[in-house]
Amino acid sequence: MADYIAEISSPPTAVAEADRAALTDLLANRWIGYVLTTAAELDVAEALADGPRTAGAVAAATGASESGIDSLLRALGTIGVVEQLGDHQDTFALTPRGSLLRAEVPGSLRDAVLVSGGERFLRGWMRLTERIRVGRAPISPREAAEDPFDRLATLPEAQDQFHTAMADATAAVAEAIAAAYDFTGLDSVVDVGGGYGTLLPPILRTHPNLTGVVFDRPYCRAGAERVIAAAELTDRCDFVGGSFFDAALPKGADAYLLKSVLHDWDDDRAVEILRRVREAMSDRSRLLVIEVVMPDTVRPDPEHRQKVWADLTMLVASGRGERTEGQYVKLLGAAGLRVTATIPTATLDRAGIIEARPV
Repeated sequence: MADYIAEISSPPTAVAEADRAALTDLLANRWIGYVLTTAAELDVAEALADGPRTAGAVAAATGASESGIDSLLRALGTIGVVEQLGDHQDTFALTPRGSLLRAEVPGSLRDAVLVSGGERFLRGWMRLTERIRVGRAPISPREAAEDPFDRLATLPEAQDQFHTAMADATAAVAEAIAAAYDFTGLDSVVDVGGGYGTLLPPILRTHPNLTGVVFDRPYCRAGAERVIAAAELTDRCDFVGGSFFDAALPKGADAYLLKSVLHDWDDDRAVEILRRVREAMSDRSRLLVIEVVMPDTVRPDPEHRQKVWADLTMLVASGRGERTEGQYVKLLGAAGLRVTATIPTATLDRAGIIEARPV
């Protein structure tokens, strides 16, 4: 007993103290996501777009209280989104990082922040314990029966925000994807579930002889046609509306792309999607599955944390998630496709390109 008392009363080691401090810091940093979401909702970045302003001026521009904005700006200053000017302590300037919270800038993350910090996602994170208990399975009969993309079709504002966020995220990595895979010698490509179509422009610009089709639900047409027109590709790229569950995909293209699609669905539905793509493919076609590929063994480093964040985000949002390369090989095999190459990319999330061809 004396030995036990001595053990629990002895001072913690330096290693234990370091680990305690590190874990406390991780716990405390939960506020960062809320702060970024609030800044995006209030358009703080837009209020600072023309130059440094005082907290009072930002408050007036955003319709918020000066004391609240002062606290928000100081919080944003600690994560590099704004800079508090040394000579004017109540004056703040937008940083290059902070400019990504503006709507109309290249690489904008504003809609991504709003979607990931929205009520639906927050409800999902609050149910993480329940979700972990049931795993990658529906929590309720309603969730089992619901197609989230059908629901989006009835909510124009929500679906535009979601698809804009996805389009911005894809646009930010499209150049890296175009550079990672050699499309030389191909004549046609179909982006299945391509949303607003931001993946294809860099690919088509790099390969002038290539034509493209964006295939997605009809409500994506206007957004996709805007992107195609802005890229000056209307003569080489079309939009075709439909669901990959019940509409025929364009047939016989040289390549089909599925980017960030399969992680939305359980294994049965994912195989169904892959079979629909296989039906459209010719014997010479290839399929490129572009997804975050989970490592078999995780490490405590930023790249793996990014992948795990993507996995958990999908888990809390829909009960789905990212997969390992072996799991993709199994899915593709069930749809009559064999993996012929796995290609890394230089994208921020280190997404992989899994090339598959008909068996």
